[in-house]
Amino acid sequence: MYVLKMYLEYLRYIIFSQKIHKLEPGFLMDFAKNCVYAKPDKKKYSAIEDTRKELLKNEKTIKVTDYGQGAKKVKKQKGSYPLEYNRKIKKIAKNSLKSQRECLFMANTTNYFKPSVILELGTSFGITTSYIADANPESEITTIEGCANTSEIAQNIFNSHGYNNIKLVNSDFDTALPEYIKNNPEINMGIIDGNHCKSAVLKYFDSLTKNISDDGFIIIDDIRWSLEMMEAWKIIKAHEKVTLSIDLFSMGITFFNKALKKEEVMLLF
Repeated sequence: MYVLKMYLEYLRYIIFSQKIHKLEPGFLMDFAKNCVYAKPDKKKYSAIEDTRKELLKNEKTIKVTDYGQGAKKVKKQKGSYPLEYNRKIKKIAKNSLKSQRECLFMANTTNYFKPSVILELGTSFGITTSYIADANPESEITTIEGCANTSEIAQNIFNSHGYNNIKLVNSDFDTALPEYIKNNPEINMGIIDGNHCKSAVLKYFDSLTKNISDDGFIIIDDIRWSLEMMEAWKIIKAHEKVTLSIDLFSMGITFFNKALKKEEVMLLF
């Protein structure tokens, strides 16, 4: 059922997604040009890609503590929460890290909008976080990761690259997010890339909207990871505070600028 749905979703996306040459001048075209289709110098991020390669070769096994839905190919023990399982670092890297193309999009977006305060839910090994930190060193980034062993690896990566604008919090989202929201009255960029449960994603999104700035935005990753995530994305697009929502197939971006008209757009990515 899910495989068929995904095939139809992708077909629909290819047919109905807009191309840059058909966009009218304005906010959407500027976003597409500067964030989606911009081609930055990849050499700037070569050190991060070298780190990715090292992770993909790492044979070490670590114990993973998973507060979300768990990796699709990992056997889950019924009734256990959080999920705990042993997995090789290279397998985690292969399945959980964003592609370089997606990371470059995140870097382009951070560089273009220059958000001062960024919150990321779901650090993994910190490759995406590193791209964001490199793209705008002036940003204040907080990234939350539930797994202690994963957090330790990510923190070592941040230290090795000399990032001083990243604060890593090792905690589950349900504990750390309310505390963060209480202490940070304004968020300019939010990223939800962790728990792929519909109710959890909607809860985290709603929490972020309370403190998102008028010119801020929230990126939701893996919007087609499951049928539940597809349903969550549909609800998020209809949220009363969301004006423009952009579907890039693998992720969705929501804007809250009241000057923008309520619109749902699919962009070819």
